[in-house]
Amino acid sequence: MKLTREQTRTLAAAVGLDIPDADLENVTLRTSALLASMARMETELGAEMDAVEPLPPVFPREYYVSRSLEKPIRLKPAPPRWRFPVL
Repeated sequence: MKLTREQTRTLAAAVGLDIPDADLENVTLRTSALLASMARMETELGAEMDAVEPLPPVFPREYYVSRSLEKPIRLKPAPPRWRFPVL
């Protein structure tokens, strides 16, 4: 699947990301390659993947409730640790 720069911007905006113009072409190429790889995997392993239960969703751990306290304890979320690899 080949994405356009505008499609990449739209996908990024959907998850609250703002991609600088200088990085947009690189992100577009990488996202297109990822989607193409996922499509190939679906073609090759589709039936096998459908036979397996998906992983349960993982939610951000912003709020924790201590069983010993009646009030929830709010912790700051950890900063994101991932970055796009540099080629």
